[in-house]
Amino acid sequence: MSLKQYIENCSNNGIKVDDLIFKKNENDKFYLLFILESPHTEEIKEGVPLAGKSGKSVYNILNIDDNKNSELSRTGSFGKFLSENKCYVEERRIGIVNVSNVPLQNIGNLDFEFPKELVDIREKQKLDDDIFEIFKEKFFKICSDITEDTCVVICGNFAQRYFKELPIVKDGTLKYKEIKLPHPSRNSWEMIDKYKDGLQKLKSLMQ
Repeated sequence: MSLKQYIENCSNNGIKVDDLIFKKNENDKFYLLFILESPHTEEIKEGVPLAGKSGKSVYNILNIDDNKNSELSRTGSFGKFLSENKCYVEERRIGIVNVSNVPLQNIGNLDFEFPKELVDIREKQKLDDDIFEIFKEKFFKICSDITEDTCVVICGNFAQRYFKELPIVKDGTLKYKEIKLPHPSRNSWEMIDKYKDGLQKLKSLMQ
């Protein structure tokens, strides 16, 4: 099965997660925009990005929920918190965008073949035309909501590779602030010392 067919099969069978973007008013601009790779098993199950272990790690590190005794606070994730707190998101103008809305890792239990080439694409951060064209097309629809005051939080090498290849990023047309962080899997945000300053800046922006 080709990668293009895999993407189409996932999309047609609901094995995808839409980006999380709330806009209270038509003219609202992003304050924070997170760029990540793709959804995994828990994200597919919950229907929101950053809902798995990585999302739980982000949620705990950023410490954004004042209600420490709530069920969400005990078991929640960053994506789930944002999806259930629309006012919080609208006031802070936060978005989460995955490079791919379908899984780029083998989540199992598929009724169709997982393309082996995806393993190499992910591990080596290769620029695949099919993945990139979809990302470029959907990013074009939101780029007018990014300003020089927007902080784009790029999470991981894969997201970094694809984001930096966008024409409006590559030629410097898009003006924005930037925080580079690793992908938040395996508690990497707190464990890798060189990202300490970026993480501290993000924490201050979330207050």
